Amino acid sequence: SRLALATLVIQDMLVLAMLAALPVIAQWAGKGAVEPIILEAPPADRTGWPATVLDGVVRLAGIAVLAILGRLVLPRVLRESLRGRSTEVMMVAGVAVALASAVAAEALGFSLEMGAFLGGFILAGTSVRYQLSAQIAPLRDVFLAVFFTTVGMRLDPQVVMQYWWAILLGLTVMIALKTLAISGACWTFGASASIALAVGVALSQGGEFSLILLNQAHAFGLLNEKTTAIAIAVIVMSLILTPGLIAFGRRLASAASGLRAAPWIGGSEMKDGAPGKSEEDGSRRHWIIAGYGPIGQSVAQKLDQTGIPYVVIELNPKTVDEQSRMGKSFIFGDVANPDVLISAGVNEAGGLVLTIPDEEAVLRACAIGRTHVPDLYILARLHSLSRAPEAVRLGTSEVTIDESQTAEGILKAVTNRVEGGASSGAAKPDPVPVER
Repeated sequence: SRLALATLVIQDMLVLAMLAALPVIAQWAGKGAVEPIILEAPPADRTGWPATVLDGVVRLAGIAVLAILGRLVLPRVLRESLRGRSTEVMMVAGVAVALASAVAAEALGFSLEMGAFLGGFILAGTSVRYQLSAQIAPLRDVFLAVFFTTVGMRLDPQVVMQYWWAILLGLTVMIALKTLAISGACWTFGASASIALAVGVALSQGGEFSLILLNQAHAFGLLNEKTTAIAIAVIVMSLILTPGLIAFGRRLASAASGLRAAPWIGGSEMKDGAPGKSEEDGSRRHWIIAGYGPIGQSVAQKLDQTGIPYVVIELNPKTVDEQSRMGKSFIFGDVANPDVLISAGVNEAGGLVLTIPDEEAVLRACAIGRTHVPDLYILARLHSLSRAPEAVRLGTSEVTIDESQTAEGILKAVTNRVEGGASSGAAKPDPVPVER
């Protein structure tokens, strides 16, 4: 899964170059109009190609400037948006950045899709990416539904019925070629044959960005209506088959487990393993600490002493930035958000320690953690004893109560004072540690 994810990330990054190339190709081919034009044959006159290349370089330079400015300015903007500890302002700022990036890219002659993708790519480099991604998830789902609706409206049923044989042939050829290309690349660079096959088959479908590329190519007149409809049908069919392809890839991987890795690779970390299970001992898995106050810091110090890795989820952006610069694993976000917990690796965690003072967030995090990992150890901090039964019902393994700790501290102080006063009349009680 890590190898497949890495491949997908590289593919998404290359989409920028593909989208950037479409206007240049259209101009080079003499297709300056936005309306669909059937490309009969390439024009014979190529005298203007130096100007075309120069124009493309200028546009790409503009995109590079946008990316650089985003990396330099955006983190400061997001930090300012969090000055009042309001993640809603941060969400609005993030969406505004994505829209502004799309508009700027269109002004440079590129597509809105490319600009939006660039905005998301820039936002992914900030420390608030997990929380921001979780907050805009509802918008993402709505826009994704609208996107696929428009894609479905582009399909002509008559074309699909008339050229069904071409669609099936294209689907078969695409799956076969992508499987061979991706599996061969993975095997060449050190993956075992079984892992290479599993990754190749799992990624053999056409991605959603293929639909954007097809729509843009059609808009620039590089593809006619019939060809675009057939290609979209091939991509949509491959997306529908993706779950089956993944399952089929796993069966192929089991059958190919006896094949050797590439002979020119001396050693590789990409070896076969039991799918879905961690190779680490359960007691040495990383822990998740929610909140980096005095209690969270104490827990982190203890884990450091025992050599157990941990991830801290914190809502103070300054703390996240400072600790991240020190090389520690910190995530900005709300632990009560499922996407943030998943980003922290709750599915592979050995324990979840909830030290934040927000009881409602603690209870929601308990329910989310127990839903994702039924046997996860969850330690929750609560203020009042009355909420403990609810926490246990939601799946907490162990609960600490601030009221009880405070009562014990007060009782100890009073006992020392009373007993000390009775015996000597001047004895002082032991100092009670104060939690700030």
